[in-house]
Amino acid sequence: MLIFPELFESLRFLLIDLQKQLQAINDAIVESDSQLLHKSLQRIDYIENAHLNLLNRSFKAREQEHPQLRQSTIQGYEHISYSLKNLSSQL
Repeated sequence: MLIFPELFESLRFLLIDLQKQLQAINDAIVESDSQLLHKSLQRIDYIENAHLNLLNRSFKAREQEHPQLRQSTIQGYEHISYSLKNLSSQL
């Protein structure tokens, strides 16, 4: 599998923000604190930003040499990003 550092970095930030969102939800349940649920909703903007960053970077990666060799890997990054973004909005 090809690893694109610029795409991996965006995906890593998306995962970190999703983890923070899940932690806020978990803390809200454990502590019965609705303010923490609000905090989890605020993470959605960060997740959306990381997702858009990944899409922008994937567009640039496609423009580089031999895009046909990279197409499936880039699509994989995009698919994971879309799935994680959708998961964050369902929480």
